[in-house]
Amino acid sequence: MFFAASLFDSLSSPLFWNQPIDVVLYDLLVWFGWIPIVIVILWGITEIWKVTRQEKYNASLKFCLLAIDVPPMTEQTPKALENMFSSLWGSFSNLTWKEKWIIGKFQSPFSFEIVSTEGYVQFYMRTQTRYRDVAEAGIYAAYPEAEITEVEDYASWAPGEYPHDTWDTWGSELILKKPEIFPLRTYTDFEDKISGELKDPLGPILEQLAKMKVGEHFWIQIIIKPDGNDWKKAGEDFINKVFGNEKKHAPGAFENLITNALSIPADIAMEAFGFSTGADPHAKPAQDPDMWKAFKITMAEKEQVEGVLKKIGKVGYKTKMRLVYLGKKGVYDKQARTAFVKGMFNQFAHLNMNSLGLHGDATPKDDYFWQAWTYAARQGRLVRAFRNRSWGIGADAWTLNIEELATLWHFPSITVKAPLVKKADAKRAEPPVGLPIGSDDVDHHSTPTRMPVSAHAPVLSAHQGGVALSHGAGAHEDHGSHVQSHETAQEPEIRLPGMEPSEAPASAHQFTPDEEGEDGLDAVDMGPPADVELPGPPPGWVDDGIPPNLPV
Repeated sequence: MFFAASLFDSLSSPLFWNQPIDVVLYDLLVWFGWIPIVIVILWGITEIWKVTRQEKYNASLKFCLLAIDVPPMTEQTPKALENMFSSLWGSFSNLTWKEKWIIGKFQSPFSFEIVSTEGYVQFYMRTQTRYRDVAEAGIYAAYPEAEITEVEDYASWAPGEYPHDTWDTWGSELILKKPEIFPLRTYTDFEDKISGELKDPLGPILEQLAKMKVGEHFWIQIIIKPDGNDWKKAGEDFINKVFGNEKKHAPGAFENLITNALSIPADIAMEAFGFSTGADPHAKPAQDPDMWKAFKITMAEKEQVEGVLKKIGKVGYKTKMRLVYLGKKGVYDKQARTAFVKGMFNQFAHLNMNSLGLHGDATPKDDYFWQAWTYAARQGRLVRAFRNRSWGIGADAWTLNIEELATLWHFPSITVKAPLVKKADAKRAEPPVGLPIGSDDVDHHSTPTRMPVSAHAPVLSAHQGGVALSHGAGAHEDHGSHVQSHETAQEPEIRLPGMEPSEAPASAHQFTPDEEGEDGLDAVDMGPPADVELPGPPPGWVDDGIPPNLPV
């Protein structure tokens, strides 16, 4: 307090300001110059602490990588996956101070990837295990015939240090060239206005990925995190500015403090040189905005306003995109793949809106000798960031809404004929309703027991080279009599002519001549009459027990 009081007295004294200007500036630097330095140091310490806690928290999370075999024939548009991205936003949570600074918790990331392994194209999705059901449900709801399988990480083998003896690599991170409130071209812009047919923008990308040769790999990675809706405020301010409805800015306490602090050099200049570096006291006041500005906007401004309004109307995610091209030495072709990358995402560009570009600091370059010094380091950092699905390495994240994400990552429609995209081999079907669920106490592999049949049930038996029908023991009783017991049915024995008769199993009821049987129901009486001759064997029959023309 004593120091503050002494400092205030010195600054308020006219003698202090009558000193030479270099003495005044030196005293001000000694008294106040340490403040921004301390602020920067404290900010750095807090960021290091937060990153350390987040790394520890991230190590405790469990992730799974899911390979998705796309449906072979689908008429779904990217709108189907737009709904899936919308459902994933449910993982967003408002973090408390304890969760953010003590536990190190952060919003859950999701990674959506398209991978070409020597021309073989596969879709992948990486998520926390706790959100796997949510992600799978979103895909199955739109694509019931898709196949989702948990697999090992395909990128784990990629070398992380370069130069390498066998492999060479190139890639980059993508950023938006304009502020994030301006949208990219989405799938709605690729629909034919007359026929309504979707000219899928993913088709050219998949065709290019299928062109990879043996020993070449091309990976595309889109990492997203659910974010709040604060980014919409910038879009609303832009729209109000275009229509001349800007709100007057009310300075806060901190801004007033900075303004007052900056006024000190102006006062010093006034005392020393007789002029001020501050605002001109005779300047005219700012005029009110044009109330007719809304009727003077150009067609380009109108298109921008409509695009911004459409983008901020849907849920947004913080996004990072990476590309990695790996090739064996002798096959590696950087020049061809660089042109492929630049043209691949140019179809999403809108000159009045936004477009995707390469992030210079993350792109390995060797155009000049000083860039060659960091070429290998950038290669290794890019591959390691891809393998770890890193959020902190590389360019800053930017916002895409669910419509833009569904445009960049979706399954090809029926019109896309990319031959090497992994598709589902079989159709999924649900089990029958009411299917019983077994338990460990039931032996599901025991031999089933035959169902008992009535003694009146007919039994097939062989007789006189043909097949005779027997009604069992009950055949000798009257039709109105009550049957007291049931016997197990015997399997019929069928013999072709010329085959050796087998020993018939013992019947459950042995018929004796003393028993009276009903006419027409006895097995003996079911044969042909004695004066009828049965047809003989077919021509060419050899009585060796093997029918002719029997395939072996």
